[in-house]
Amino acid sequence: MKTNRKILMLLVAVLLASCNNDRYGMVTVVNRDGSCRRELTFHLDSAQLVSGKLDPQKTSVRLDSSWKLTWSLKGETARHAFPMTRAQYDSINSVISGKRGQMNDEVSVKASSSWNQAQDMGRNTILVLKGFKIVPQTKLTCTFKWFYTDYDYRETYPKRSVAFKIPLTKYLSRDEIGYWYAGRPDLGKGMSGYEQDDLMEGIKDKYSKWLSENFFEWSYEAIEKNYGAVAGAPVSKQQFMALHDSLSRFFAQKDDDVKDLKEDQVSHYYLEFFHSDAYAAVLNNDRMMAEQQKTIEDFVQLSNLTIDYQLRMPGEITNDGGGIVGKETIHYRLSGNRLLPGDYAIMARSRVTNVWAFALTGLVLALTVILLFVRRHRTHI
Repeated sequence: MKTNRKILMLLVAVLLASCNNDRYGMVTVVNRDGSCRRELTFHLDSAQLVSGKLDPQKTSVRLDSSWKLTWSLKGETARHAFPMTRAQYDSINSVISGKRGQMNDEVSVKASSSWNQAQDMGRNTILVLKGFKIVPQTKLTCTFKWFYTDYDYRETYPKRSVAFKIPLTKYLSRDEIGYWYAGRPDLGKGMSGYEQDDLMEGIKDKYSKWLSENFFEWSYEAIEKNYGAVAGAPVSKQQFMALHDSLSRFFAQKDDDVKDLKEDQVSHYYLEFFHSDAYAAVLNNDRMMAEQQKTIEDFVQLSNLTIDYQLRMPGEITNDGGGIVGKETIHYRLSGNRLLPGDYAIMARSRVTNVWAFALTGLVLALTVILLFVRRHRTHI
């Protein structure tokens, strides 16, 4: 497959948000004594399900011996020992195949572990993408206030950068970038649906222009670096470098005219501008386009990471940190995209009523009243 074709298809995947392969569930439970428990849910292929060996090339989660693994069927609460036996696999697969389903959609693997300290839980939560390692910093503060105990939980996922030649700040403000990737700040607050639609259309248009300019720069940079491999070049390398701005404007104009990205569009642009297909020798060469390909793959890997994050706090929630409060849990959206503009923090506060403190205080007050009454009674005798 041609390299420019692969890059374009990856870009289409990002722009259309059509790929969400790195799907995880994460349930975090904070206990009253300050200890924590975490459960990760993910999907494995048949080889890993039966062998019990996680392939680092196929899954992003990294687990040590402290994690206990089980598996379960979709829609069922029963947990089974991991790995599954060959007989179990064959039995389930025959049923799923009859429904034209796939094993990794019907069977999920769950890894759970407990820690006395939240910091240890964070250090042992490791996600490794092809170009990134993600380890959160987790902190839990318990503040005793006699009648109440306040719990302050914060888990920060560090910023991850992709080596784009053109920074996104050329097209979007810091606030727009935060809103586009992480929903913070909420630029659409107070707007009508019509106004929000206008806001998003403007951001999407500028975001697309940013991607298009970077795509041009990747192709241009690869040609410049490998100009000696271009046989029958229509201009000298010096002339090619001098035409950079003209080429950039030409690409931008073409991207405005062309609504749908086509597989060989980049090569066609160079052909149309120079009336020569000489540069296809670079654009179609995997080795010469390897650096640009890696940048795109890093971007797509990060963009495809999606985690359904659920947090259970003790007591009554006093601050949900922007999450959605359910019956027992607070739900958050955690994705690789949210790490692009900066660190992404999941936080919540809760308060536990110390019933024993009220009871003890009431008992002390009652005893005090009784003692005063007895003392007065003896004084009057």
